[in-house]
Amino acid sequence: MKEYKNRYGDVFTFTEDDDHNILWEGNFEFCRIGMPNDYQNAYNAYLKDNEGKQSLMTLAQFKDAVHHYDDETLTYDYPKYIKMVSCLRDEIDMVDPSGGPYLSRGMSMESFGFKGSIIEDFKPTDKGFKLIIKKNNMRSYRELEALVIAWAAQKGILENGTPRGQAMKTWEETDELITAIENDNREEVIDALGDILVTIIIQAEMQGLKLTECLESAYNIISQRTGKMVNGQFVKDFTPHSGFNTENTSNT
Repeated sequence: MKEYKNRYGDVFTFTEDDDHNILWEGNFEFCRIGMPNDYQNAYNAYLKDNEGKQSLMTLAQFKDAVHHYDDETLTYDYPKYIKMVSCLRDEIDMVDPSGGPYLSRGMSMESFGFKGSIIEDFKPTDKGFKLIIKKNNMRSYRELEALVIAWAAQKGILENGTPRGQAMKTWEETDELITAIENDNREEVIDALGDILVTIIIQAEMQGLKLTECLESAYNIISQRTGKMVNGQFVKDFTPHSGFNTENTSNT
């Protein structure tokens, strides 16, 4: 555990857990909290407006460009897209207790004694915050999702592909996953899982959906589901509708 005393004499502690995340605890009675911007809708609109072009901004480049303001014309370079940038009110990207320490996403924790630890996210706890530490400098899901969508736009998949054709790609990659599992080939399993994710990210974009919204919808259903394990698979309990003949039914 590491300790930090701010200029008002308040002591904050930093404790690393088994997952290498850090529990930050102390006096947060007077504290500023910042929320990140949501660029996804604006970036998706930019990609759609520029389908077919060979050179497109990455999400990181877009985030900088969309905020650029021309002092001569007194306008933003991308007035259409800046209006589409919103605030993620259920996320935190900065915490600043009165007297410090100020911490934000992307900030190194090395000065607090945690070498190689970069803050990726903040999760509130009863006594403060859990600092989610970025692992192996991996890109965030949001950035990877945007890169996949940009790639699909550049290749003409979004313009010329069909949801059914994309579903068949998911089927093909799932078949490859089954083969990799049967062969106990970990590298092929990783490759197949990644390919499956790519195909369903593109499918969601074709359908005008957010994959995270689909996942949340599914979880809200399965979290209430009961059942049992049968031959290595979870089989849900069957709940018949009113007036349904329960004879000759299956539970699969």
